[in-house]
Amino acid sequence: MPPVQIKTLVLFVLFLALRSKSESQTLEPDSTASPDVKNALVVYNASLANQLRLYNGKEYKEYQYSFELGQPFFFHSDWSKGTVMYDGGFYKDVSILYNIVTDQLIIQNHHNFSKIQLIKDKVASFSLLGHSFINIPGDSLLSTNLKPGYYDILSTGNITLLARRTKNIQETVRQTVEHKIYGKDHFYVKKNNNYVPIQTKKSFLELFPDKKKEIQQYIRKNKLRFRKDQENVMFKVVAYYNQLTK
Repeated sequence: MPPVQIKTLVLFVLFLALRSKSESQTLEPDSTASPDVKNALVVYNASLANQLRLYNGKEYKEYQYSFELGQPFFFHSDWSKGTVMYDGGFYKDVSILYNIVTDQLIIQNHHNFSKIQLIKDKVASFSLLGHSFINIPGDSLLSTNLKPGYYDILSTGNITLLARRTKNIQETVRQTVEHKIYGKDHFYVKKNNNYVPIQTKKSFLELFPDKKKEIQQYIRKNKLRFRKDQENVMFKVVAYYNQLTK
């Protein structure tokens, strides 16, 4: 069969697949199907089986109201391409939304008509907009200071800097009910298999007693201001400490 006809055949098989009533249903050739049709179906079913592990969750329910301030997602409410480690499989170029209010990961279904909320226990990690997130489940926590959920890994090495992104919806009753979203980031340093929350500059610097002098010099030299740019300062200091202690 010429290449053009084979390509057309595969596209036809995919068209039939998308018309199937159940996304989990594989396609079976009849007894009169040609070898090329059978081969195309085998390739499609193998691909479908792999993708079904990703498209396995529940339908995402949209908010039934608008927001006067803010939005619930990470950075913005538009789809962004990312990667997902899900149910033992690794998936690239996945359209992702990360709802910080509910701490849930949402993907776009393969037919682009609906949104799927992934099963959180099956998400090991994901990357989005240049950030890498890891799912820390409750049964693996090394410290009571940490709640289970998704954490943004900012820096790794002898110590690891993580951020927990949170948002909450506040309702205000005026002539109508207004909904506003406010965000707050919480930072943790993993050191000696323990997660330590960072609340002040002092508590942060106390984590580096072995390199206290070098870090203070580094902060002064680079004119770092903890209050004005907390996340960036912590990122730079942790990266510097990890470099010193390689």
